[in-house]
Amino acid sequence: MPGIQLNAAGCTLAFAGTNANAILFDGAVDVQAGTLDFGMTNAVFSQTLSLSGTGNINGGTETVVLGGNVQITGGSFTAPTTSLTFNGTYDQSAGTVTATGAGQVTFNQAFSLTGGSFLAPSASMVVAGPNATVTGGTFTHNNGTVTMAYTGDTQLNVTNPSNPFYNLTVNQLGGMGSTTLAANSTVLNDLSISNGSFNAGSYTLSVGRNITVAGTGSFNAGTSTVQLTGANQVLQGSIAFYQLQKTVNAAATLSFSAGNTIYVTNSLTLRGGRSITFASIDNAGKPIFCGYFRNAPVGLLGHSGFKQLKRLRNASDWSEF
Repeated sequence: MPGIQLNAAGCTLAFAGTNANAILFDGAVDVQAGTLDFGMTNAVFSQTLSLSGTGNINGGTETVVLGGNVQITGGSFTAPTTSLTFNGTYDQSAGTVTATGAGQVTFNQAFSLTGGSFLAPSASMVVAGPNATVTGGTFTHNNGTVTMAYTGDTQLNVTNPSNPFYNLTVNQLGGMGSTTLAANSTVLNDLSISNGSFNAGSYTLSVGRNITVAGTGSFNAGTSTVQLTGANQVLQGSIAFYQLQKTVNAAATLSFSAGNTIYVTNSLTLRGGRSITFASIDNAGKPIFCGYFRNAPVGLLGHSGFKQLKRLRNASDWSEF
């Protein structure tokens, strides 16, 4: 069917059908007021979608594919509960987008949030486009996973510290390309790098639980600072940090994967005045931690996988193991 311009407050344009039906929009769709409701019908947009004013779009319960560029300057958009795919660029400067109930939301081009609010899915949000930018508005993670999946070089630019990720995964298929931080970033739960490289640059990256580097993935520290902010955390894989910091308010354990080496090439800082126990997640392995401790009590499990502490400098607060 052709494009639609909906600008009638209180009016609802609803599509009746089942998931066996699909509606193809060959022209641009512009919703300024009123409601566009897809119910149980699949929808495919081949041209642009604009949402503004007091307009509302209800994605329904099936699949929605947006082929053209999407611009949201107002109104509200509720994602379908099955899947939502953006094949054009996504640019939101105002309004509310709610994707909390969607099975998966995929962005195959650039994602930009400069205003308004974006409520991410609790399952998976895949960014397969060249850049992901959050320089304004509110990004709510909803305990979901954001996966950087572009096969080239991409930037991750989240300038507002109140917009953290929950889980962040770098999975650039084929191990091609890289994801580069363009601002300080926070991951409240797990950071996983399975394919491609993750470049931290000169920024501060805070991680609340585990860091895993596996497969063809790599972590390029640059001159960054990685802050471990959780209690019991795991570093899985061989990882080289530039500056690594861990702050604890209670006794905590930092575990390492067997057979791998963790490097700290500049400084390791432990804070909090509580004990930190270093352990292998497989006592048969022998992970080795190369770095320095400063101003913190340290407990080591007694198996042979760890070197013992010894004095490095005259200053009483430094030691090496």
